[in-house]
Amino acid sequence: MAGDRWTERDLVLERYAKSASRGTTIYEFRSPERDWAGYALDWIDWNPTWTAVDAGCGLGAYFPALRRRVPAGVLIGIDVTLVELEHTAALQPGVPLAGADVQAVPLREASVDAIVCAHMLYHVPDVAAALREFRRVLRPGGTFLAIYDSEVDDQRELDDLFMASGGTVPLNRLTARFSIESGPGYLEPVFDDVVLHTERPAMLVPEVDPVTSEIDGLRAVAEPYLEPGVTWDGMLARAAEKVVEVIERDGVFRISEHKGVFVCR
Repeated sequence: MAGDRWTERDLVLERYAKSASRGTTIYEFRSPERDWAGYALDWIDWNPTWTAVDAGCGLGAYFPALRRRVPAGVLIGIDVTLVELEHTAALQPGVPLAGADVQAVPLREASVDAIVCAHMLYHVPDVAAALREFRRVLRPGGTFLAIYDSEVDDQRELDDLFMASGGTVPLNRLTARFSIESGPGYLEPVFDDVVLHTERPAMLVPEVDPVTSEIDGLRAVAEPYLEPGVTWDGMLARAAEKVVEVIERDGVFRISEHKGVFVCR
């Protein structure tokens, strides 16, 4: 299926090379305002001297929260997108970065106390191999935090918008290879203890562009699933019209979330 493209290296590089210039995103409109990184990280008790790894660090969104939790320790970022790492290095000059594939983590066995992995494993061709690598580099008693969403009802309004504007399948079907629902099947064979915490925030978006931009970021996997005769630009234009209608009526375009944090030891 076309959703398998979500694991292709070229697609990943193309998608995240644009991250630094995306402008305002839907994630800036959570209501009530929430320190999501803090919420996700605080399911474990941090030791300030720990060595922590952000696997799939991107632009380093979790780095400030992680640094506050390991002020006397070591924080390392790993990401396969070298262009992303160049931006990250400029934003976070004090964090060592490794351009590496998590299917072969460039760290010694039992050298890390905590690994954070947020919204990345669905891009990994062999998820089980990556998890075995995380287990290998974790010290005894170390913790793996996996931060992911539901493939059933996370951002379902975007699914509905895409399908009402010319799409033929829910976007979640194309992108949710690792999710709240599928995660235990991957995690439980590798970790002895897997606990899931979930919550359901919402984003109240008062602008059109962040909504259509979020859909546009999925073009590489979603475009093959347009109705016959519908172009991608035509679909986006139709979606924008529908978002305008909702904002004029309700003041915001509401996007519901279903988020989860797996705590694995």
